[in-house]
Amino acid sequence: MPKQLDIFQNDPGRMAVLYRASAETALKDAQFTQPVRQDRHDHYLREAERLEALAAQCKATQPGSEE
Repeated sequence: MPKQLDIFQNDPGRMAVLYRASAETALKDAQFTQPVRQDRHDHYLREAERLEALAAQCKATQPGSEE
């Protein structure tokens, strides 16, 4: 049975920031080869972009968000 995510801890905007930080760290991880580091960096960036889009979509659907 899937667990419900905590809306404060698992905020898409907040998680996107963490994924961007992980992307930068992935480029410096010495235990991986350069191609693997680049793959990990690209993966984290794609996930950050997905979460940013989700955060923007959530913000647009909130009442009173029309400016």
